[in-house]
Amino acid sequence: MVKTMPNLIQDFRFAFRMLRRSPAFTGVAILSLALGIGANTAIFSVMDALLLRKLPVKQPKRLVLFGAGLSWGIFNPFPNGDTDLFSQPFFREVRAKNHVFSDVAAVESMRDDVHARFEGVNAEIEPVKIRLVSGNYFSILGVGASAGRVLMPEDDQKPGGHPVAVMSHAFWERRFSWNPGVIGRKVTLNATVYTIIGVAAREFFGTVVGESPDFWIPLAMQSQVEPWLGDPLGAQSQSLWLIGRLKPGVSTAVAEANTNVVFQQWLHTIAGESPSAERFADMRKARVKLTEAANGISRLRREFSRSLEILMVVVGLVLLIACANIANLLLARAAGRQREIAVRVALGAERRRLIGQFLSESLLLALIGGTAGVLMAWWGGQLLLAMVSSGPEPVPLEVGPNGRALVFTFGISLLTGLLFGIVPALRMTNVDLGPSLKEGKGMARSP
Repeated sequence: MVKTMPNLIQDFRFAFRMLRRSPAFTGVAILSLALGIGANTAIFSVMDALLLRKLPVKQPKRLVLFGAGLSWGIFNPFPNGDTDLFSQPFFREVRAKNHVFSDVAAVESMRDDVHARFEGVNAEIEPVKIRLVSGNYFSILGVGASAGRVLMPEDDQKPGGHPVAVMSHAFWERRFSWNPGVIGRKVTLNATVYTIIGVAAREFFGTVVGESPDFWIPLAMQSQVEPWLGDPLGAQSQSLWLIGRLKPGVSTAVAEANTNVVFQQWLHTIAGESPSAERFADMRKARVKLTEAANGISRLRREFSRSLEILMVVVGLVLLIACANIANLLLARAAGRQREIAVRVALGAERRRLIGQFLSESLLLALIGGTAGVLMAWWGGQLLLAMVSSGPEPVPLEVGPNGRALVFTFGISLLTGLLFGIVPALRMTNVDLGPSLKEGKGMARSP
């Protein structure tokens, strides 16, 4: 390895000089690679944010969601199949009777867009986004506060009795420029005055991928936030997503079986002592399916995952076409270097060494193209977000060149360099010394 490193550095220096002597070829090749690699990186960044990235919480793989998270809103009929939404009474029931979760938290499936007025002389009404959550929401996720404190179970005991709010770090930065004086400040949301008790951790955006609430409010304030809901404490007012954290050593299958036992007992309780045949049939069909919650809840994932996979295949084909074109350019360029290669072989240069030098040119082109592609990927990612966003503001997804995306770009750049460089390198070093030395640029005159 000690002997190889100087050769590698020398090869890259020689490659840089050779590329600098052909600015037109170098520019065309780098632009083609930047477009191809940038498109692949942009789509991978969006796929990473939607499909691969774990929630920024403690041990996300231990989290499970009750249901698949495909439904949102309010569901009033008696359950008669797989369900995604649950009522507050069932939430309390499963917390008390389960033996497989260290705890279970509730999240209101409907995000509330309300008007806020912060206390102050020149306070103006402004729109904010809030999400109702149970008091143990932050503790079950293992998320702390950047300032102040997060919600506690004590904040979620008495209905309407604890008007407190936790602000998101993004809103704190955007609206208050990290001012710590916001803790303890009053804010009026609709007609209720809340006290801001803390700011959530910087990296935490919630459990719903593709949104970032400005405030988290205790579930006990549901009647004040959603007065139109009717009976938020009713047994069949099902509007909550439930998230459980598995106890150590408990599998998802065991947890699902235990959860369905509790669910069936609950259904028999609310059905009454003598349920009708129809209701009894509904109870037999009703069940809870547990799904992984490590990647969060996302409607965007369901809507755009297949489209992104198709796009990834398409831009992969575009990159392959770019590689084929650059390989042809390298072969055409090799016609003018046949005499040079023949002279070097005649002087004793090993073919393995020459192949390494030509591959160095290809890899250098690919790495420069990949670097330019990162810049294009950031722009392309923002364009994709604008395309999938339905409102005036883009979807709050972090699609910048993070560590995983940079590793992907570096890997695809190396693969691309080898892909379009190996065949020209083998062809260029397979020379016939006699004709090449006699004719000079004989290969240039061949068809």
